[in-house]
Amino acid sequence: MLKFLRLYYNYFLVKWKIRKVLPAYFINKVTVKDCGEELVQYQGVRVRKRVAAMLENAQRALPPHFEIKVTSGFRSETDQLALREKFGNTQQVAADSGHSSGGAVDVTLFYCGKEVDCGSKYLTFTPQTPTWSNALNRSQQRNRFILYNAMTRAGFVNYPLEWWHFCYGDKMYTAYKFKKKAFYGKAEIPWQPDLFKTE
Repeated sequence: MLKFLRLYYNYFLVKWKIRKVLPAYFINKVTVKDCGEELVQYQGVRVRKRVAAMLENAQRALPPHFEIKVTSGFRSETDQLALREKFGNTQQVAADSGHSSGGAVDVTLFYCGKEVDCGSKYLTFTPQTPTWSNALNRSQQRNRFILYNAMTRAGFVNYPLEWWHFCYGDKMYTAYKFKKKAFYGKAEIPWQPDLFKTE
């Protein structure tokens, strides 16, 4: 009972913008009714069609000479399991990362063709990894804000423990929007018959 009350206490702290990170319980409990939207290619990764359009909107929201690079989109459950084994039982791993839905993307920020310093490298878990870490200098904070502002203006939700992770329509997005039902579930990879041709 005490554990249950603590979960809801932390839930309301996030809702009241006092706490940043939702307990994984509230992400995992979200129900899903998939809308059936297709996966498309964007910067060499698969994402939902609407997510690709939103990424274009995020690009347009950036200051001149900045660019968002998508490092990861859709991941199969096998790929996601491999990452879990590599990085251990982080809060995101305990929850639904959303990558299997095609609604989550990992992104980095570039300026004039060069990656900018956002305080920590992609998939490097340090005290600097949380989006609003206190261990960042002003330049790193500014770069993160540029990325965060463009992505959230386009409609994405950021996962507060990973500055690079943004999502739309999946369980995490739904939980952080305090809604009940996600509209992106596990995505179906389009069948490609050419892959199965024999000579």
